[in-house]
Amino acid sequence: MKDWIKAHYGLEIDHLETISPNVWRLKASGETYYLKRAAPAKLREALGLVQTMSLPFFAPLIPCRNGELFVCDHQDGFFLCLGIETEENLVGDFKLRHYLSLLAKLHQSTFYVARIEEGFYVRLIESYRQRCWQCASWYENCLHTGQLSYYPDPAYWCWQDLYPRLCQNLARAERLISQLESMTKQKETRRLCLTYRHYAPEHFACKTNQLIGLDHCRLDSPVADLVALYQKGHFPFVEWEMLETFYFAHFDWQDCEKLDFAIQLCLVGCLEIQKDPFKQVEHIFQLQMYLNQLEVILSCLKLENS
Repeated sequence: MKDWIKAHYGLEIDHLETISPNVWRLKASGETYYLKRAAPAKLREALGLVQTMSLPFFAPLIPCRNGELFVCDHQDGFFLCLGIETEENLVGDFKLRHYLSLLAKLHQSTFYVARIEEGFYVRLIESYRQRCWQCASWYENCLHTGQLSYYPDPAYWCWQDLYPRLCQNLARAERLISQLESMTKQKETRRLCLTYRHYAPEHFACKTNQLIGLDHCRLDSPVADLVALYQKGHFPFVEWEMLETFYFAHFDWQDCEKLDFAIQLCLVGCLEIQKDPFKQVEHIFQLQMYLNQLEVILSCLKLENS
């Protein structure tokens, strides 16, 4: 890898550390860099928009020897970005506020209205209904598995108490899906913007107000970034007041986007089954907290028939 980096970027590597299969941290001449691997097509799309619009929201990328900002090697794409201080001592909520504000600026700076291909919303609605069925099937299976135990563990009794709420939540998701279906029957456009989709505290620097990396960026609905905060488990309990103050105060959503957001939050994914019953109880408790926060969010979104 050191020889590859030297060949493409001309850097003499003093230290190289593998962070993940697709990320490497390296030091050269006293500077810290991150080398990341991603699909070339996604990189071209994100880089094209960042360069065209001169977006200041990302850590500087280092050009390779031929002047390009990414290197294609077989089926992989690579880019090198300058390491920036990510304030590891700051608490998560503080960084999250700044991240939400930056998302609002990113979405506001890059959004546009695009014509959609025929049947887009039909397929979207169908995929949500399919996910409703999958969630219902999984919830029933978890309940049935616990009933078969001769001595049900504590997680089963917690799950039994939670099961009616999950069913009510799925029923609400189905109503919201029908509402979105009615709203989009004649709709031929969709709002798109550059989305980051991969928040982690170590990927965001408050001091420079910049994000590290473009490997997960893509053009998508602004909804995708906020859904990722909840469904990827970084901040499962992001409060409405934080969303309203640091995001929605700077970038408002259309009614169909609010519905899309609500539907995706209602489709609570499957819990990871834990061998330790007490850890499973803890996961179920987190799901209860999530549903409590979801009630607040849906109420504040003021969606009809929700």
